Amino acid sequence: MTKRNCLSRRIFLGGGIGVAGLASNLLALSADPKGAYASSAISNMSAITDMPSNASSIAASFAGLPFMGAIDPKVNGFDPMEMLTVFDVGKVSKLPSGQTLREYTFTAINKTILVAPGKPFAALAYNGLVPGPTLRATQGDHIRITFINKSDTAHSMHFTGIHAGSVDGLIESVAPGMQMVYEFDAQPFGLHLYQGFTMPLATHMFKGLYGTFIVDPPQPRPQAFELFMTLNGFVLASDGQNAKPGSSSATSSIKLSQGANNGPDSNDVYAVNTVAYHFIKNPIAIAVNKLVRVYLVNVTEFDSLNSFHVHGTLLNIYRSGTSLQPNEVNNTIMLAPGQRAILEFSFKTAGQYIFHAYQGEYADLGYMGIFNVK
Repeated sequence: MTKRNCLSRRIFLGGGIGVAGLASNLLALSADPKGAYASSAISNMSAITDMPSNASSIAASFAGLPFMGAIDPKVNGFDPMEMLTVFDVGKVSKLPSGQTLREYTFTAINKTILVAPGKPFAALAYNGLVPGPTLRATQGDHIRITFINKSDTAHSMHFTGIHAGSVDGLIESVAPGMQMVYEFDAQPFGLHLYQGFTMPLATHMFKGLYGTFIVDPPQPRPQAFELFMTLNGFVLASDGQNAKPGSSSATSSIKLSQGANNGPDSNDVYAVNTVAYHFIKNPIAIAVNKLVRVYLVNVTEFDSLNSFHVHGTLLNIYRSGTSLQPNEVNNTIMLAPGQRAILEFSFKTAGQYIFHAYQGEYADLGYMGIFNVK
């Protein structure tokens, strides 16, 4: 299947409706966002099924679009809404030198999740989460991560930022049932990525072993309403038979391209924090004139670019977050795979404002949400 054919198929699945068509229907949505789902520690369930939720009502005009049914976060064991504002500072103590020590434990497991209604995905997950926990430290803190591999595949961990080669991924893989400790100082300040690193990358990384760690500058940024967003995509099974609900296996079949890497050819579902259209069904509440800071990470595989576009305001864009001065002001940012940026903005007027991928096909397949400003 060529890329051209893949795009036509995806647009067909999206009901043939582009971003402009979707936007024209958003006024019919409820203006009152519902509260976030309760958190759930459920990680092992006998079955994964579509569950009703307390999400906002969806206009009838959305019925023809894919993935608009409700998913109870208890099914996946994590809530995309809670992921927006939960930052893991680790177990904090002091080293004899007086340096702050932050300790974390990561456990990799096989886990089947729903990325859209009726669309199970056989994932690999850190601590049962896709993406993994969002770590937070201050520049100069010492980070100690104990990685335990309870999946069925050998993995290592790779961290962006500055550190010794001995703690980088691929130097030594961790076999199933084994563990390894990674230690490094958090530097420089900015927005960093961690991920599993095992060959072949094309058929490994996209399964869910990725996450973010934020390194704050010594002098904190101005106070803001802070949100974490991962842009990700998912390849479903090629034969129409997705992973068995409730299965612990991450070895379900995927469609393969004819390329040299014999990897998947394209994504079938796009999302922010893993679940398609979650923030259409559950708009994000924002206060008028409140400074908003979004930590944005692109881990979408099989596409050369992803993007973030917001209506009704402009973004101060800090690429990689390693400077306290914005690189540009725009309402759209393009990110290649693995790139990150910190976005700062506010809304001057109450109302509902759309955010989405500027690539219409990605928006048609799950990457769109709403800021509900009051």
